[in-house]
Amino acid sequence: MEFVLYAHYGVTLDHVTYANVNLCYRDKNKVRQKELMREFIKRQEDKKQKQMQSKRREVEKMLRSGNLERVVKDFPELNEASVAQLKEIMNGNAVGKKILHVWYEEGKLITYNGKLEKLKRPHTYKVSYWGLNQPEDDAADYNLSMFELAADLLYKDLLLCE
Repeated sequence: MEFVLYAHYGVTLDHVTYANVNLCYRDKNKVRQKELMREFIKRQEDKKQKQMQSKRREVEKMLRSGNLERVVKDFPELNEASVAQLKEIMNGNAVGKKILHVWYEEGKLITYNGKLEKLKRPHTYKVSYWGLNQPEDDAADYNLSMFELAADLLYKDLLLCE
């Protein structure tokens, strides 16, 4: 009966099958195109993050060498409060402060609560981190250089809370 309907409209079964196959390929190509675009966007974001990491390392080097004034000049958008927080981190006086810290993990920006527990070595803070919706008791401890924290503060990925 199907053949009769197709024949009635002047279309053979071979044409219908060919059209269905073309539609199937088109759908597959659309899906493939979307997957490729997602991969392309992900790779662009990863490349951008790597470039930001290299800029942060340069800033960390300048901070290690004691060029705090030069770093402050390189970031003209810093206000006095941010400069004071930067000096507080660099002098080791930020112990006990709570923080919000943004990390790039698995292709996403994730925000964590944290607390600067103590200054372990001359330039290393022990930092406790926990998720936004988790209690402070579930914190995990990390050792971070004061230069890393200062660079994150400069790039607005770290917020010191009073």
